[in-house]
Amino acid sequence: MSFPSQPSPSRAPTHAAPGGTAFNRVEKGLGSGYTRASIVAIVLALLAAKAFLYFAVSTAQDPVPYNNPLAGQIIGNLTRLFLLFGLLMFVRFGSLQLLLRERLLSALFAWCVLSVAWSVYPKGSAVSVYRLVPFILVGLWVISDSKSSTIFEKMHRLCRAILYINIASMFLFPPFAFMQGIHEGALRGVFQTKNVLGLNLALCLSLFVPALLQRRTSLRIFDIVATLVLLILARSVTSVMCAAVIFGITAGTMAIRGLTPRRHMRIAFTMVLVVILPALFAILLPLVENLLVFFGRDLTFTGRSTIWSFAIDAIHHRPWFGHGFRAFWQDPQSTIVGRGVIFFAHSHNGYIDAWLDGGVFEFLLLIAVFASLAYRAVITALNEKAKLSTNAFPMLVIMTVITHNLAETSFPFDVYIIPVFVIAASVFCRLEAQASAKAKPIARSKTKAVFAGRQAHARS
Repeated sequence: MSFPSQPSPSRAPTHAAPGGTAFNRVEKGLGSGYTRASIVAIVLALLAAKAFLYFAVSTAQDPVPYNNPLAGQIIGNLTRLFLLFGLLMFVRFGSLQLLLRERLLSALFAWCVLSVAWSVYPKGSAVSVYRLVPFILVGLWVISDSKSSTIFEKMHRLCRAILYINIASMFLFPPFAFMQGIHEGALRGVFQTKNVLGLNLALCLSLFVPALLQRRTSLRIFDIVATLVLLILARSVTSVMCAAVIFGITAGTMAIRGLTPRRHMRIAFTMVLVVILPALFAILLPLVENLLVFFGRDLTFTGRSTIWSFAIDAIHHRPWFGHGFRAFWQDPQSTIVGRGVIFFAHSHNGYIDAWLDGGVFEFLLLIAVFASLAYRAVITALNEKAKLSTNAFPMLVIMTVITHNLAETSFPFDVYIIPVFVIAASVFCRLEAQASAKAKPIARSKTKAVFAGRQAHARS
């Protein structure tokens, strides 16, 4: 019987992988290097978000006469192949334990899975749950090293890949990168719609801003400028307002850190800012809608109130457990079909959809996840030992998701990359809190030693 070799003293032991030596041989064949794992994670995240799918089929809102079954088969097979790579390369007991320690977030994911049991359209709910798996796998890759600095580095790499791939799409295949139909000319990059591109860009901005605060370089400045340009070209009002929230919360937090010396006052003022900015977005939402209608434009918001009324009416029929994850909008027998409402994939409000999908329990879990992560993110950003830089990224991520969820169904959702960002932000906060807790006893012992030394010196 052979035993696994012991790790060298200079290298920390890693968590045992499932499958033993057979798993290690398969992983070695695939390539387990950092760069290769990054490529698998980035491609898997893009394919799961339905990037490049317009090469296979056109949508109702984008009547391009293009339907290629072969391209659909290629994209589908690539997605399954990279999902297999992800299962083999990213599933680690250590990563799973880190994720399971985020109890509220794990409970929310578990409730989405359990809702398949009572779904009005079990097949649709099961498929939607399956679509969440790639994002959770990418999230496990992000947190696999159990280091907050590595989490930020991996997320920064993922965001840069998303940005540059969408920039390249404008030049490589402009007929597809720009939408046709009612949104003609709006940039969608490699994604199906301009709103999906806008969401991804806003999430990228929540990483690019802390990266610039950490170290100012020409490339990091370019990342922010290019993201803002693409946001304008995408013409996604929701995402532009999310970008405004990101800059607002960053400037406000920096001002609070400079003006308020006491930590508990900083936390209180920042939490007020975290509450006010999404509330301000909600107030401006109908004003923007009325302004767009006045100018005869229908960019994003018009028609939402009608959809919300149907969704809220459906909630009253199954208020406790809901219709099942993503089931209501996919169910062929849904009551919304007979009411003359144009088909939508969601209600354009994440909080309404949470109640619609999983009942009051999923809605409360979602609120608890957001509230808990927002508070922990503020604590992390206001760390007294560190300036505002990479430690601000969880706060900017959760603010982006909370705000975007007011006008779009962003989280939990089966084709958006948000779960990766939420997992990364949540685990980042936990690791930073653990590091801070370990540092406090050391600081106290040093203080006591200095005080004792001074007393001894005074006596002598």
